[in-house]
Amino acid sequence: MKKSLLIALAACAVVSANAQMRVAATKSQVKVDATTKVLGIDNPVKMKAQKAEPGTLRAKAPKKIGANEAKYYRPRGTFYVNWDTETSGYIMPFLQAKPYQELNFVNCSTAPMAGSSWAFQYKTEPGTQDYTDDTFEGQDFTYTWGLYDYPDCPLLSIPRVDSTYSCTQGASLNRETGKIERGPVNGSILSVVNSMDAFGEEANLLASPHYYGSSNRAYTATGGFIAYTGALAPDGTDNGEGYWFGRNGAGWNGFATAVEAPAQPYVLNRVYAYVNWLKGQPFDVTCRVYRLDQEYPYVDDDAVEIDPAMFDDEHLIASGVYTVSETDLENGYAVMPFDLEAYNAELDMDIQVTPEIDFPIIIVMSGYDVPECEEMSFFITQDREDEGYGEQTYMLHLEDGVITACYGINNFFTSGEMKVGNSIFMDVSMPFMIYNYTNETGEYTFPNEGGSYALNDHPAISIFSDQAADAYYYELEDGGEVPEWLTIEIADGTGEFEGTVDVKATAAALPEGTTYREAKVKFYYAGANLVYTFKQGEEGPGPEPVFGDVDGNGSVGVEDVNAVINVMLGKAENPLADLSGNGSVGVEDVNMVINIMLGKNN
Repeated sequence: MKKSLLIALAACAVVSANAQMRVAATKSQVKVDATTKVLGIDNPVKMKAQKAEPGTLRAKAPKKIGANEAKYYRPRGTFYVNWDTETSGYIMPFLQAKPYQELNFVNCSTAPMAGSSWAFQYKTEPGTQDYTDDTFEGQDFTYTWGLYDYPDCPLLSIPRVDSTYSCTQGASLNRETGKIERGPVNGSILSVVNSMDAFGEEANLLASPHYYGSSNRAYTATGGFIAYTGALAPDGTDNGEGYWFGRNGAGWNGFATAVEAPAQPYVLNRVYAYVNWLKGQPFDVTCRVYRLDQEYPYVDDDAVEIDPAMFDDEHLIASGVYTVSETDLENGYAVMPFDLEAYNAELDMDIQVTPEIDFPIIIVMSGYDVPECEEMSFFITQDREDEGYGEQTYMLHLEDGVITACYGINNFFTSGEMKVGNSIFMDVSMPFMIYNYTNETGEYTFPNEGGSYALNDHPAISIFSDQAADAYYYELEDGGEVPEWLTIEIADGTGEFEGTVDVKATAAALPEGTTYREAKVKFYYAGANLVYTFKQGEEGPGPEPVFGDVDGNGSVGVEDVNAVINVMLGKAENPLADLSGNGSVGVEDVNMVINIMLGKNN
């Protein structure tokens, strides 16, 4: 089946017949790649959640970085898939990311990185268990995979370092055979086609920027949740029933997780939080999602703090409320879903939203410091690896609902940097767009007399949804309106392509005296966009090159003198700077540019 553009929309609640077929195939892949649930762990009550005493508040945390180890960072904007809404999880979390997106695995090894090599596997054919082994030699690794490749996260190897490293799976590289030897679970990057609920039959899988498995990354020790006591109980007594990360009498009445800006946008459908040791009467917990003006602070030797001024109405994206029920209290734990709402000024009311996220955010939980809540605790992970994107877990002070302080969790431990994540999870969608695999180049040139063009031989953009054109729009790449000479028509598809969007572009005749024009049109759906270039006429050869025009702006001036000096000083490279043609750039070339500028030489 041919497509001009393919848009796989993870946010769709209703899918077309075509999409359902693809989702079914995806499910079978996931069942193979990450089937083994945490044995004996069906909910937080059964988890080996530990209670331990944290250290006292401190100003700095010593770095605890292993020497001579191979390691890389999780690619920016990807998520670990850890647990689902029914409180089951995977022994080894896998990574959620968009296909056809360039992923950068940044080498951050403590060993010398010379000779670094990356081994990875991907499915030879969809629906099979045949894997193709591949390798890459280099310090860092950049990879882009297709819709059904299902590649594994790479294994990094470095000479003279015994261990290999993968950010998700218990596996190692057999140095004698060069083959990847898999651990008990295949931890894969997954090409996400539809909503995360497409991968769970009865429960949505949830995402987190932090590894949150029941084992460590090498599958040599147990992991999972851990909760710390140590704060005063809600009644102010030190009876061991207070929790640093939940209801306590020490003034810490907010808990938060921060997420770095993604490489490509995603849609935030819902937020979930896991809590345990619930006691009391029904009460409300509030979730608020804020935009951060800049990337949140990196974990370094200094304690981390976010300015409370960041938590104002201007930065608030959405909020939600969950009421802890009698059933939750009877169970002693809760998986709290938060539907997100935002204020709509035109309607003068809050409406449910699924915000598109293309910037750093912080998700804040609060409201549980009330008499009805006698006891409650969030969790933090045991995994202590730095993901390279800064402090992720925060504790807060709120006064009458207003955040007055926000401290990174490393402020609270004397045993070295924790680098932990917490039990705040997300249901995210990662829609994507691609040009047709073989037939589209991303541009089309109209004849001078004008005419219509349907993208590819079938005028369709497959979006896996019956929402189709109603939720789909376009504009110029720079945000402006499409020019009058170009008309874009969007309509719902029919027949075999039911649930798709048909796109047809029509250009008027090229006016006399105009030799060329173009429009870069950005087709857009929440969480994904793609630019298509429509042209008409013929581009001219451009102006004749000007001798001495080193910076290429068509004239010779002071900027060209500076450009030659920068090359001479080794700050830049530019073959045009060698005006004398002697194979090097020096004072004589600077003087030649000055003379041309003054009209003394041409």
